[in-house]
Amino acid sequence: MFRRRHSQTLVSRIRSIVWPERGFRRLFAYLLQRIARMPGSSLSIAIGVACGVSVSFTPFIGFHFLLGAFLAYLLRGNILASAIGTIVGNPWTFPFIVSADFSIGSWAWVQLGMVTPSVDLSISEIIADPMSNLVPLLMPMMLGGLIMGVVAWFASFGMAYCALIWWREHRARRLAERRSRRYYQMPETEVVSKNGAGRKQDAPSEFERTDNDGMTSSGPTEQK
Repeated sequence: MFRRRHSQTLVSRIRSIVWPERGFRRLFAYLLQRIARMPGSSLSIAIGVACGVSVSFTPFIGFHFLLGAFLAYLLRGNILASAIGTIVGNPWTFPFIVSADFSIGSWAWVQLGMVTPSVDLSISEIIADPMSNLVPLLMPMMLGGLIMGVVAWFASFGMAYCALIWWREHRARRLAERRSRRYYQMPETEVVSKNGAGRKQDAPSEFERTDNDGMTSSGPTEQK
């Protein structure tokens, strides 16, 4: 039922990952609507989004979905929201994230008294011995990703939580106004008596509703 009418080829799938068919604007609008209409508390959804955003700053590209889901599970957040939060890490942002991870991690590495590894490596050296050449580079990147991930977690959690609270209160007010508008525009109804005879009864006017509300709020009068 939910399959595409025409199956995608491998090239079209890769192209949709790099550049969505309907553009990033509609993609982000759709994801925001999905987050806002998720079942669950605003706290759990905000925690899930923050977990997905934070793990996107780690150098473990390809494992962000699993890391975000695991972190959301530990913090009792929404796992689906964590998957949506990982959209921060995409082919357009990965070069900047990796560069920032290494720069911040190298600075913190020096502050801890460690020696930063050399990055002047040729492709032949990396292919000849990838473990001994890439693992030293991975340590500062992990440290930088940890620092950026913590900052991104608190920033994204605050923004997501405030946005969810505002949107849900706004939606509740809109629904209340819609119900009130339908009540005052209610058409005439048919009332069935005990003997089965039906009669038409008009909806109460606004003056009658106001008068009845005033009598109800004032309470019964004392008898002399």
